Amino acid sequence: MKRFILPIKSFTLVELMVTFLLLTIIIMAIYTVLNLATAFYPVDMGLLDLQQQSRQAMEWLTREARQSSSKAGSITITTISSNIDSITFTTPTKASVYYYLNNDRLMREYPSGTIRIIAQNITRLKFTRTNDVPNNSSILTIEVGAAKTILSKPLSIQINEKVRIRNAN
Repeated sequence: MKRFILPIKSFTLVELMVTFLLLTIIIMAIYTVLNLATAFYPVDMGLLDLQQQSRQAMEWLTREARQSSSKAGSITITTISSNIDSITFTTPTKASVYYYLNNDRLMREYPSGTIRIIAQNITRLKFTRTNDVPNNSSILTIEVGAAKTILSKPLSIQINEKVRIRNAN
C-alpha cells in the first residue's frame, strides 16, 4: 500500500519576521497618532473655551453699547490699570449699565446690586470713545483679551471691535 503524504505549506521564518516587523511599525504609528491627539486635545479645547468666552463678552458689550446714547455723560469710561477699564452707560430702556473686571471675570451690573458673570478668563478690557464728526455720532472701540494656562502652555486671544453709538438722545 502506497501512502500519499500531502505537503504542508507554511511560512518561512523570514516571512514571519517581516510580517511581525510590519505589524509592529503599524501599531507604533497608531500609538503615536493617538498619543499626540491626547496631548493636543486639552490645549485645543482650552483655546476654544477662550474664544467662546471672548466672543460672549464682546457680544454682550457691543449689543448694549450700540444702544447707548452719544450724549455727553451717557458713557463713562474709568481706567483701572493699563489693561483694564470699566464702563457705565445708559440706553433708552436701561440706566447705569455697568461692566467691569473682577478676578478675570467680566461682570455686568444692572440694575444696581444685580450682578451677572458674563465671561471668565478675561485679562484685558479697554474702551476708547471717539467722535465721528461727519456722521455726528460716537464710535466706541472695545478690546477684550482672554488668557489661561493649560498643561503649562499659556493660551491667549484678543478681540477688538468698533461700535457706532446709535442713539443721539
